[in-house]
Amino acid sequence: MQPFASLAGDATFIAGYTNLVDAWSNQTGIPVTLFWPDRMTYTTDDMSLFLEIIAQQKSRTWDVFSMDVIWPATFADRILLPLDRLVSPTVVAQCDPGALGPSIINGTLYSLPTCAEGGLLIYRSDILAKYGYHQPPKTWDEMEQMLSTILPGEQATNPSMAGFVSELRPYEGLTCNVAEWFAGANLTMFLDASSHLPLATPESQAQAAAVLSRFRRWIQQGLIPSAALRYAEYDADSKFHFGTTVFLRTWNSDSFGLASIPVNFTWDLAPLPGETADWIGASTLGGGVIGINRFSRNVTRAARVIEFLSGPEIQRQITTGFGMRPTIPALFNDPDVNRVYNAALLNATRIIDRPSSSSRGQYLAVSNLIYSRVNLVLAGFADALSTIAFLNTAIADLLGIDHFGAPQNVPWNTLPSIIAWVIISLLVIVILFLAALLFRQRDAASARRVPTEFLAGVLAGCFLGSLVPLTYIGTPTSTTCSMRMILMGLGFTIMTSCMAAQDFRVYLIVSSPLRRVAADVNRILWRSILAAWVLEGVLIGVWLSIDPFVPMDYKVDGSWRYTGCGCNDTLFQLIMFVAQCLVCGCLVAVCVWLAVRNRSVAPKTNTSGAAMSRAAYLMLIGASAAVR
Repeated sequence: MQPFASLAGDATFIAGYTNLVDAWSNQTGIPVTLFWPDRMTYTTDDMSLFLEIIAQQKSRTWDVFSMDVIWPATFADRILLPLDRLVSPTVVAQCDPGALGPSIINGTLYSLPTCAEGGLLIYRSDILAKYGYHQPPKTWDEMEQMLSTILPGEQATNPSMAGFVSELRPYEGLTCNVAEWFAGANLTMFLDASSHLPLATPESQAQAAAVLSRFRRWIQQGLIPSAALRYAEYDADSKFHFGTTVFLRTWNSDSFGLASIPVNFTWDLAPLPGETADWIGASTLGGGVIGINRFSRNVTRAARVIEFLSGPEIQRQITTGFGMRPTIPALFNDPDVNRVYNAALLNATRIIDRPSSSSRGQYLAVSNLIYSRVNLVLAGFADALSTIAFLNTAIADLLGIDHFGAPQNVPWNTLPSIIAWVIISLLVIVILFLAALLFRQRDAASARRVPTEFLAGVLAGCFLGSLVPLTYIGTPTSTTCSMRMILMGLGFTIMTSCMAAQDFRVYLIVSSPLRRVAADVNRILWRSILAAWVLEGVLIGVWLSIDPFVPMDYKVDGSWRYTGCGCNDTLFQLIMFVAQCLVCGCLVAVCVWLAVRNRSVAPKTNTSGAAMSRAAYLMLIGASAAVR
C-alpha cells in the first residue's frame, strides 16, 4: 500500500498508532505504509487541494485517503470509490448512524468514520458550586438564570469575567455553533439530508429567528462578551484557560488539551444545553473519515485496510491519544475511553451533521452564507427573522432548489375572476346590442355616411379584444397562450384598420376635385383593409410557427411564482413584439393623420377623433399586456 495521508503530528501517538498498524499488517500479510504530513503546516485545505490534484491526474499512486468529514460530498464522484459492496456490513453497522451521515452521498457509502470531533460544554464547577449550583444547565434558560446570579458577584472582584463564550467569528466554527443551537430547538439548519429546506415555513423561520435572537440579546446584556464576535477556537479556549469565563462551548479535543494545562480552578464537561431538556447534547460532527482511491489497483486490500483503520482498536487509540470521540457506540463504555470521557457524556451526545453531503458540492459556499449573515445578526447589524428568510432563499438559489411553491395564478372561482367575468359579459352584451342596432338601421340616412361594414369591423375588433382578459385567468395552456396573441393582435388590427378605412374613405372623397365614385373608393378601402389583416395574420403565423407562446414559469421577488406565457427565444420574442407594435402604431398614426387632413380639407367633416383616443388607449393596454 502507498502512504496513508493524515493530519496528525504527535510523536507518541504516531508510535502507538504505527505499532497497531504494523501488528495488523504482520497478521494479515497486507503491507501498509503510513505517511504523516507536518501538522503545523499541513491543513485540511491543503488536503482538499491534494485530492483535487489526484482527481485531475487520475493518479493511482495513493490507495487510501483520510480527510475531514466535509470533503466526501465534494470528491465522491471524482476520486472516492463506492464502498457498499467492498466493506463488511458488520463494519458499517457498528458505526453511529450520525457519524455515517457525511459519508453517504445520494444513498451511496463513500467513506468510513475514523474519529469524531464535536461541540460540548466546559464549565467552572467551582464557581457553580459557590453559588449553590451543583449541576450544569440543561437548557439555555437555565444558563441565563445562572449567569444572572453569578456574573454580578464575580465581576465585582474580576471585571473581566465573562458568562459564556464560543466561536462566533464569521468562519466555519460559527456554522457549527448555529447547527447546534438549531438542533437544540429541534430544528435542522437550512438543509436536511435530502436537500430539502426545513426552514421554509413562517413558523419554523420564526422559531429559528428566536434562537438567534437569544444569543444577540445575551451579547447586548453582557452575558456574552462582544469580543466573542471575533473569537475562533484558540481565542475562546484561552478565555477559559485564563479563568475568565464561566461557560465555554468548545470541541472535545480542545477539552482534552485543557486537561494537560495546570489551572487554579476546577472544571468539568457536560452536553450542550437545548431549548428544552429533551434536546440537550447537540454536537456538530467534525473529525475524520477514510476512503479508497477509485483509481487504485489494490481495491480489495484497501477495503480491508480501511475496515481496520476505522475499527475499535484504532479509534480507542485516537481517543486516548488525541481526545477525539469514538464513532462506535460499543466504545462508549470502554474503560480506556472512559478515562477521557465518561459514558454518560458520550451517550448524551447527539451527533449533528453539517449539510455537507446535501449541499451538492457547494458546502463551503453554503457555510459562508450562514456564518457571514449570522455574525451580522449577533453583532446587531441585521434582523434575525429577515436573515433566516434570506438564507433560506439564498441557499435554495445557490443549489437550484425550488422553494417558490405552487404557481399562484388567479383561479376561475375567485372574486377577481368573477368580477372580470361580469365586466366582460356586460361588454359583450353592449357590443352585441350595438351590432343588432347597427344592422337594424343600416338603411337609414345616417348609416350611409359611415358604411355598416366598417362599423361592424370596429365592433368585431372590440369583441375579440374584450375576450383577451379571459386568457389571463387560471393556469394557461399552449392553446390559451396562442389565443392570447391571436385575440389581441387581430382584435386591435381589425378595429383600427376599420377606423382608418372610414377616415381614408372621407379623405378620398373630399380630397378629390372630381369626387371619386363610391365603387372606386370602396375598392381602394377594401384592398387597404385586407392588406392590414393579411400582414397581421402573417406576423401571427410566423410567430406561432417558429417560436410560439407556451406556458412558462415566472418567479417574482424571490418569493412566489406564477405560470405565464412566453417564448423560448427572448430575442425573437422581442423582434416579433416590436413588429406587432409597429403595425398597430402605423394604423393609429394613419388614423390620426387622416383625421387631421380631413379637418384641414373639410372642417365640417365628421372624423373619428374620439375613436382614435380610445384606440390609442387600447394600444397602450395591449402593449402592457404583451410586455407582461
